[in-house]
Amino acid sequence: MNIKELRSKIGLSQKEFGSRLGLTSQSITKFEAGGKLTETVKKLISYEFAEFMPEEERLFSKSTAGENALKEEIKKLELERTELQHQVEQIPHLKEQISLLKRNIQSLEDQVDLYKKMLNIESQSKTA
Repeated sequence: MNIKELRSKIGLSQKEFGSRLGLTSQSITKFEAGGKLTETVKKLISYEFAEFMPEEERLFSKSTAGENALKEEIKKLELERTELQHQVEQIPHLKEQISLLKRNIQSLEDQVDLYKKMLNIESQSKTA
């Protein structure tokens, strides 16, 4: 990891670059002069400046974490959209079933009325 190239690419001074990492500009000068980067500093750089680094050098990435969260949210929304689409497609069938049920109810009510009339006629004929 060449932090001088990275810092130049981003357009930050050594002081600004170090400040974003919680380091002094002297530390950045030392690292740019060939001082060994610790794993912690590498992780800090990878996390803070991930969008400016090649993908293979990214250890932890704010943007990658954010992208992953967005991808998960998109997957959830796509599943919801698919389910809603399925439900919308069922609406005509459900309306048709409701219509059939209403006709069945009406037919049953008509049959009940007919039976009541028949019972009234029987009852009247027995009393007469």
